[in-house]
Amino acid sequence: MNWVTIFEGRMPEVKLIEEILKDEDIPFVTEVADEITPAAIFGFSAIFRVMVPEDRYEDAKKALEMRDSP
Repeated sequence: MNWVTIFEGRMPEVKLIEEILKDEDIPFVTEVADEITPAAIFGFSAIFRVMVPEDRYEDAKKALEMRDSP
């Protein structure tokens, strides 16, 4: 299965994206997108990457766009 990135950001944003994907039954994987740096050690968040299966990318994109629109 090929995984593609749907979002990169800090943990609070990633948690929101994960909840939307869970609600839509879209599988996802979250991983650290950058190396652990002194900034991360001293309280700044690392950057995370949320990935979805390639064949579900369009579904995930639509789900995120629907939640973003008023």
